[in-house]
Amino acid sequence: MDVQLRHPLCAVRYRDGISFGGSQMQSLVPEMVRCGCGIVAAQEVLLYLCRYHGGNGAALFSEELLSAPDVSAEVYTRSLDRIRARYLPLLPPIGVNGIG
Repeated sequence: MDVQLRHPLCAVRYRDGISFGGSQMQSLVPEMVRCGCGIVAAQEVLLYLCRYHGGNGAALFSEELLSAPDVSAEVYTRSLDRIRARYLPLLPPIGVNGIG
């Protein structure tokens, strides 16, 4: 079975190139590099749903993140920081608690 996204992911402009979706490896926070994949994945799912499936993402995402085909690393990282601070605290060394 061939499964594909119908719409593109948000491209993030980093110093060394473009990432389709965010990259925890580009973070300046050591804990994010080590165990931040769950926060990046959660942001990608939420952003995709808000962009293309009628979700109201104004509380989570800037207008630029909701509408631009690509964004700067700074815009993307600010949003990750907001999600991490408000909703998904990072718990080193395990990352994000999937239970809730």
